[in-house]
Amino acid sequence: MTKKPRLLFIPSVVPERGLGHLNRCREAARAVGAALWAPEGRPNFVEPELWISTDPLQEAWDAIVFDRRATEPSLVRSFRNRGIPFIGWDEGGTLRSEMDFLVDSLGNTSSIPPNLQSVGLMDLGKFEEFTHHGIHNVLVAFGATD
Repeated sequence: MTKKPRLLFIPSVVPERGLGHLNRCREAARAVGAALWAPEGRPNFVEPELWISTDPLQEAWDAIVFDRRATEPSLVRSFRNRGIPFIGWDEGGTLRSEMDFLVDSLGNTSSIPPNLQSVGLMDLGKFEEFTHHGIHNVLVAFGATD
């Protein structure tokens, strides 16, 4: 029997920095049986069973996925000396070069190319067939904080 990998997703949970980071980490954690954590704490709408309540530095992880847009150096340093592989998901900050593996959902102008780039890794929501109801004006907003 193979051991299930212990993955930790550390999404951005800061208002105005993109709720999409948290939502896609939530879906990914559910899909693979991983855990979520962020130093800012658990938002009240995130299921407690997905969120680790212990100190993540005291746990054994097989990999950590940073999905914070621009991860803080102090956060990366706190995990660095433990030999845990880092995965940067749309990591665009100065620590992009610190990631062992990079995944970009959107184009990134960084000189450090990703290992994998696919818009399919961005949560695009669910498709619902459009029924014409005489709508003449439409507002399109991107992101949960809009």
